[in-house]
Amino acid sequence: MPKKNFSDIIHISTDKKIPRSSFTLDLEKNNNEDDNLPVNDKVKPKPLLWVFAVASVLALFFAISAIFAKAEVTITPKTRDISLENTEFTANLNSNDGSLSFQIMKLSGEETTDVQGVKSSKISAAARGSVILYNAYSASVQKFSKNLRLQSTSGKIYRTEANVTLPGYTIVNKEIVPGSVIVAVHADTPGEEYNSQPTDFILPAFTGTAKASKFYARSKGDISGGFSGLQYSITPDQGATALSTLGDKLKEKLSNQIGTQLPKNFIYFSDFTIFKPIIADPVLNSSNENISEKVTGDLYVIIFNTDDLTQAIAKQEVSDYDDLPVTLNGLKDINFSLNDKSNIDPINLNTIVFNGNGQSKLVWNVDISKINDSLIGRPKSDFKDIMANFKNIDKAEVVIRPFWKSSFPDNSTKISIINTLK
Repeated sequence: MPKKNFSDIIHISTDKKIPRSSFTLDLEKNNNEDDNLPVNDKVKPKPLLWVFAVASVLALFFAISAIFAKAEVTITPKTRDISLENTEFTANLNSNDGSLSFQIMKLSGEETTDVQGVKSSKISAAARGSVILYNAYSASVQKFSKNLRLQSTSGKIYRTEANVTLPGYTIVNKEIVPGSVIVAVHADTPGEEYNSQPTDFILPAFTGTAKASKFYARSKGDISGGFSGLQYSITPDQGATALSTLGDKLKEKLSNQIGTQLPKNFIYFSDFTIFKPIIADPVLNSSNENISEKVTGDLYVIIFNTDDLTQAIAKQEVSDYDDLPVTLNGLKDINFSLNDKSNIDPINLNTIVFNGNGQSKLVWNVDISKINDSLIGRPKSDFKDIMANFKNIDKAEVVIRPFWKSSFPDNSTKISIINTLK
């Protein structure tokens, strides 16, 4: 069979017209339709949509950043080590001249106990005491004989134990100041019913006269010792021992009350307490088998305002102290002792000298809220300059999140301040 060449093939293919495929015709039709559309209706790029999308993403990004933004500032306050070696301090009572001041807190109480007595014979004794006689009647001296009768408000009669010379009154600033004298008295008859707490007296001899209200007396303390009947007794040594034991118990009881009575922000030290029992003779006789003994007393406590004492120590021990508020860690552990304590009278005390021994650390106080307020909304680059204004801070570091944030949050609650010494 003869081989056909390319022209033969072409010839054969053109003998009969072959129609285009429907697919081809459809494409051409669609292209022709697009050509007939108006220019504005043709498909074209939309840049505004892209701008809106990018802006939305950025807005969401910054919103999330604002929500989760926070700053953490770590500070280390300024400190100094303090070592006291028999260091002497001086303080003045209620001082307001800038020197160290102290105050005195007074606690009072009583303790009682019973001591078993021994039965003795029948005893009869008159109550005894002292009274102050007054003369508001005359500027002249008035003299009374021994056994001058005095009548108490309860109607009981007592007598003076010696002759009495009673001065006349004086006039001061146009007012009469009665003359007075102290006189020992005893009950007219024995018996416990004559024992009395302080009371007033009249002079029955002047009843119904102008002198009745001008001459009078008042007892100076209790009138006691009156007894009649079978009596129980203890020895003076037993009474003295009982009072000594009661005094120790009372001192301990009052010492245990200091903590609850101490004013806020004040401090005291164990050596700065002075106990003063009210001295009384022991009761040696009674109609009861158990003889009651009682001790009353006062505990005087020298106290300091904690901040004032701390600053006084700082001024004395730190050469470059800047007068800023400070705290002395371990202040209570320093051993402070009063000089010449045995000769101190707490009632008339104005100045004290005391020594301190021990080690402690002085820490400058930091106002966290003030630091927080100074950082709100500020650029991170300002952090170093801001913290330089706080002279009570030795070191400060900051971490801001997210890491790309270049400023502190605008909300103070999202700024946390950590004190490394707390």
